[in-house]
Amino acid sequence: MNYIVKEVLQEIPIEKREEMEKERQAKIEKEKEELKELIFKDPDFKAATNLPRRKSYASRFFQSHPKYKEFLLDAGYYPIHFIEDIWREFKEKGLNK
Repeated sequence: MNYIVKEVLQEIPIEKREEMEKERQAKIEKEKEELKELIFKDPDFKAATNLPRRKSYASRFFQSHPKYKEFLLDAGYYPIHFIEDIWREFKEKGLNK
């Protein structure tokens, strides 16, 4: 499969590939923002004030929402790393109070 993908990609001009990658990254960022906002509104996330609780929250959330877990993995993010990253932002904004 990798060989076929490489062959097809070589047929696409570099400028077009770069444009496609920019569009893909923009879509990923938009979806990450939407997921972040969904999690920020979840009262269980607010209660996840330490790492063990956030790990437990991440496990429950992504088990209940497998499409988001799949999305993050496809985007190169481990779900717990995403939770930790957005927790820092959540805390900086004072939303944890």
